[in-house]
Amino acid sequence: MDEFYRTLGTLETREDALDEVSAARIAARMDAARRKTPGLKRRRLVVLIAAAALVLTACTAAVAHYTDWFSYLRPYGSEKNTEAMFGDMGMVIGETVTDGETGVSVTLDGCLYDGRRLALALTVEGGAAAGNLDGRTYTYTVANNTGQYLLSLTRRETIEAIAAEAGGDILQDEEEQARWMYSEPVNTIYLRTDEARPEVLHLEIVTDLQIIQADDEVLLHLEDLTHQDEVIAPGAWEFTFTLPPRTMGRYYQGETAVDTPEGAVTVYAAAVEPSYVSIDCDGPYRENAWFLTIERVRLTDGTIVPIHDSQVRAMTGEEGVMRVTEIQGSYQDWQFVSPADVEALCLGEDSWIALSELEAVDPPTEGE
Repeated sequence: MDEFYRTLGTLETREDALDEVSAARIAARMDAARRKTPGLKRRRLVVLIAAAALVLTACTAAVAHYTDWFSYLRPYGSEKNTEAMFGDMGMVIGETVTDGETGVSVTLDGCLYDGRRLALALTVEGGAAAGNLDGRTYTYTVANNTGQYLLSLTRRETIEAIAAEAGGDILQDEEEQARWMYSEPVNTIYLRTDEARPEVLHLEIVTDLQIIQADDEVLLHLEDLTHQDEVIAPGAWEFTFTLPPRTMGRYYQGETAVDTPEGAVTVYAAAVEPSYVSIDCDGPYRENAWFLTIERVRLTDGTIVPIHDSQVRAMTGEEGVMRVTEIQGSYQDWQFVSPADVEALCLGEDSWIALSELEAVDPPTEGE
C-alpha cells in the first residue's frame, strides 16, 4: 500500500483544490455534526490532509490496486471484466484522521460504489490489539451500536429545514426518533492484519444503502472499534465524502417464458447490476410461499454465484387473481459481480432464464 500511495501522489487528478471558503464551510459542518450526533465522544480530531472532505465525482478511479484494499471481496468471473467493473466503481480517497487523545490514525483508503452497495477500505495504525488477530480475517457485528454509522448530511439538512418550517426542532427534541430518517448503521466490519506491518490493521465495511443515495454528502463515524469485547482501536474518527451517481448494470427487455414447478413465468425485462439482479415478469403466486425467488446466477465460465435476500412483488391481475410481477435479489456475502459475466438467472431450484433470449437495451433514465 505504501508503494501504491507513492505512485498515486505522482498522478494527475481532475479534482480542484478546495478554496478557503469551502474548506471553512466543510469544517463547520463537521463540527456541527459532532455536536449533534448522539454517542460521539468529543475528542479532538486531527486531519492529516488539507481537505476535510473529498468530493468524489471527479476523483481518480481505483483500477489496479483494488485487491490490496478488499481481500474479502473475492472476484467472480473474468479478471478483465472484474478489473473494469472495479475501475468504474472505485474511488481513491486517501484521507487520514488521527484521534487527538489516543494517537490512533485511521485512513479511508477508498471505496467501491455501484449505486446500491457501498464498500469502504480503511487502514488503522496504532491500535494496540491488532497483533492479536494472528493474521486472519475476522468478522464482527456492531448492530445496535451507535459508535459506527453512516449519516446523510444532505438528508439531515432537509429534515432540519422541514422542522424549521413546521416551527420545531426535530433534531433537538426527538433526536433518537428522528435519526433513522438520515443515518444507517454499520452492521459488519471485516478485519485483516498486515503480515509485513503487524501494527497495521485493515478494515473493510460493506453495506447496502437504504437511506443514503447518490449525490448525498455522507459522514462516516467510527469509534472504539471492538472485536470479541476487546477494543482493538481506541479513538474516534470521522470522514465526509459525496457519493456520485452510478449506472453500472446491463439491462434487457423482450419476452421469454420459463417453466417452473408452479407453472410458466413470462419474463419481460431484466436488470443485472454489480450487487443486484431483478426481473419484471408475470407468474403464478402462492400465498405464504415465495417459491419464485432468484436463487443464483450463472456466469459465462460456468461459475454459479448465490443470491440472498430475494424478494417478490405481487399484484392483483385480471379476475382478481394475484400474480407475481417482480423478483429481485442481492449477491450473497456482500459480493460484487461484473454484469458482463452474467449469462443466466435461476428461479427456484432449477428454472433458468437465459439473458440471450432478451434484447440488451440502454440503461433506464432517472425516474423510470
